[in-house]
Amino acid sequence: MAKLAALLRVQALGAFGLNAAIRSTDVRRRMTLAGMALLFVLVGVVMAVYCYATGAAMASVGAASSVPSFAVFAGSCAAAAASLLKAGGALFGFKDYDTVMALPVPTWQVVLSRLASLYAMAALLCAVLMVPLYVASLPAAGVGVAGWLAALLSMVLVPAIPLALAVAVAFLVSLVASRMRHAQAVAGIAGLVLVVALVVAMGGLSQPSSALGGDAQAALGQAVASFAAFASGLWLPAGWVQAAVIQGQPLALALFAAASVACAVLCVAVVSRFFERLNAAVSSPASSRGRRATFGQQPRNPVRALVEKELRLVLSTPIYLMNMGIGPVLGFAVGCACFVAGPSLLSTVAESLPAGAGALGSVTLEGLAAAGLPWAFAFCAATGVTSSCSVSLEGSARWIMETVPQPTSVVLGSKVLANLLFAGAPILTGAALAAAGLRVPPANAALFLLVPAAVTCFSACLGALLNARMPNYGWKSAYEVVKRSVPVMASLLGGIALSIAGLAASCACTVLAGGAVDAALVSAAVSAVALAAAAAIARTAFRMPLGD
Repeated sequence: MAKLAALLRVQALGAFGLNAAIRSTDVRRRMTLAGMALLFVLVGVVMAVYCYATGAAMASVGAASSVPSFAVFAGSCAAAAASLLKAGGALFGFKDYDTVMALPVPTWQVVLSRLASLYAMAALLCAVLMVPLYVASLPAAGVGVAGWLAALLSMVLVPAIPLALAVAVAFLVSLVASRMRHAQAVAGIAGLVLVVALVVAMGGLSQPSSALGGDAQAALGQAVASFAAFASGLWLPAGWVQAAVIQGQPLALALFAAASVACAVLCVAVVSRFFERLNAAVSSPASSRGRRATFGQQPRNPVRALVEKELRLVLSTPIYLMNMGIGPVLGFAVGCACFVAGPSLLSTVAESLPAGAGALGSVTLEGLAAAGLPWAFAFCAATGVTSSCSVSLEGSARWIMETVPQPTSVVLGSKVLANLLFAGAPILTGAALAAAGLRVPPANAALFLLVPAAVTCFSACLGALLNARMPNYGWKSAYEVVKRSVPVMASLLGGIALSIAGLAASCACTVLAGGAVDAALVSAAVSAVALAAAAAIARTAFRMPLGD
């Protein structure tokens, strides 16, 4: 068991780069760790508040007793998605497989240590999602001590079954990916669609219901209860937890616990038994059949070739695509919704607010929305900063980037341009659709394009500069670079801070001046400053030498 404890310790310290930060004398590594910890805490707080609002909304419409099944269903989906993203790199085809298997350690201990890290991550995510839901709704359902204990046990055991299923799916995805050219792109797009669908669904459920009438609240409560019943029928553990927490049935709790423990044990046993065969199957070379020959083709423009290479990298790396693509896709979806709803959308929102809340003096809700909506698109664009990790993702092949017969301005410029295409194209399309659907004046319609474009340029240039100055070429998994690096965190926070500052400035000037100051002028001024800053950052980045 001492060897198992050592493996668990290695997995725990390596999960967030703790081991390298502890043993390193570089202050930047320690700052990186502290920054990542702060970012994770902030994200966790936002998620907890969001889930608490969802639980409170469900309780307010009389659906508090349906929350346990909904919480287990949501937690299971989140655990399955997180485990699916990590299981492939943690169990199948990881870089140090030969070194790990050469250690004098039983295979089952290697598998258990790696599955334990996945389980801990999934359990933490489930706790962040489920605790606020339970706290906000279970008191309204009149749950006793036994119900609370069952709810607590459910949070600990919920990841077991989804993790086992995710490991099986991860193996199939890795196996197909080793034999199919575009399997990674398909997996990334599917995961992106799933995440966006979950965000939209959670957003719909967390809308306040205080403005609804009694009949509307009752109808919404029945709809939520119907969805909970559907979730219980689709995912049996959700129904078992529902019966244990709300109805106090110990048999249902025992069945849930037994199924979870059995799936966990079976997962460890099966993966341990076939661990070497599974990795051998995944690491076998893919067939070259069906690949087009490239001989005799005309030379292409270097910038175009490098941009296409960057975009292919995004599509072929699921965690890269999912992490950077959520904001642009949501922005495009918002634009489509505004185009379909038309000009009546703002008046409908104003009518649903309490009396007097739709106007502030001479400033109407329509005016505030016209001033703030461009910055909402800018916020979505700021979350898709592919340039912030594109240099690090060169990895062991960075010598190609460093020796290519092109100046730094072309190499980094192609990464910035790829970022603008990846994030800017869907965002600007959505913003144009929103401006056309809401029929805003021409001056404001121009801002719907100028503001997101300015923030996208600023974020892309800032990400390229920071990643060129602080590259991480020694990664073992793309997850380390995309999710746990200072350039990604800093450029993301910089773009979001600029979006929030622009939104606050335009709306505050409009409200405080009583409409005397046009929000379009304020937004245009902030956008001009952002573009000037982007140009200055780009000049600095393009003069930097690329090298270790």
